[in-house]
Amino acid sequence: MRIEGKRYRDEWLPNFYPSRELAPDRWLRISRTGKTVVLSAAEDRQISEIYMDAPLYERLERTGHILTPANATRVFQELKLWQLRTAYRRDHGEVQLGVHLLPYEPSATGVQRR
Repeated sequence: MRIEGKRYRDEWLPNFYPSRELAPDRWLRISRTGKTVVLSAAEDRQISEIYMDAPLYERLERTGHILTPANATRVFQELKLWQLRTAYRRDHGEVQLGVHLLPYEPSATGVQRR
């Protein structure tokens, strides 16, 4: 049975890190691509419950904090771009440091991991 106006846990996957309290009744959530959203304590608790209010679901879907069928392509593209921007790079023989995730070598056919 579904309740109108609620979105259930089986409709989305998390794409965020644990929240941190900013102030009384204000919690910060950071997505895996670095986007932030400030939630009330009640909204933050809903993320761990069986369902959440539809407006909260839509807000988190829009910011990419949750992965849904409607935003999956965009969120995966954002994750790919984030990983490429923060990876260890070698361009023109010079080493450029970022957050080291996966080394890669540029090639004519795309990214090749070593």
